[in-house]
Amino acid sequence: MSQIETPAIRRRSLRVTLAWAIIGAAAGVALMYAPPVFDGHSHASWNPKLGVVGYSGRAFSDGYVQVCGVDVYRHHRYDNFEETRPVVEWWRHLVTASLAGLGALAGAMVARLTWLGRRSSGRADWRLGLVVAFVVFGVLATAGIPGKQGRSLSIEGWRLFQEFNNSYMPTSMLTDWTVDLGLEALMLAVVSLAFGWAVAAIGVRLPAGRRPDQAADFADGLAPVSGKVC
Repeated sequence: MSQIETPAIRRRSLRVTLAWAIIGAAAGVALMYAPPVFDGHSHASWNPKLGVVGYSGRAFSDGYVQVCGVDVYRHHRYDNFEETRPVVEWWRHLVTASLAGLGALAGAMVARLTWLGRRSSGRADWRLGLVVAFVVFGVLATAGIPGKQGRSLSIEGWRLFQEFNNSYMPTSMLTDWTVDLGLEALMLAVVSLAFGWAVAAIGVRLPAGRRPDQAADFADGLAPVSGKVC
């Protein structure tokens, strides 16, 4: 007999489907940590005599993007300053969205094929979700955003701390740098919390301590009875 689709079951089904979609999207984007899946870099060099601060003229611009080992973009010529960076970032966003979409679709299929058939999975363990969120945030802050150029949040934060101590950089630049890192940290926190919620929502739980069996405890408390009647 098939189970009746109550509103509670439908809400549970949607919640589990969304959770698996988030997990699948995260798994898809995580593939960009592997250079064979996505590798993109840009670099610009200029005449040192022209100075660095505020320079926006012509320079030697170099950049490339490889997706699944295939060259999709390569630029190596004298052109406008950092001409390649916006193109590399555009490709990174495109690949990120594509992998996230495919991963979310795969996760939703997993939910439909497996978890939705159970209907009575365990309650969400939000403690585990919080632990997972902290771990994911630590990984993203240390390893960096998948496919993104530049240093990770932790390294940039340490460099900013050192610059504040040395205080030779203009205050406006330090302020902009602080705001950028703060926004990146906020974004990573939101992503980490979403992933932690998804892990808890599918019913994964922390291992609980073994509770003693009441019947066994009761039996242990009784003295052995002899078959002989006095």
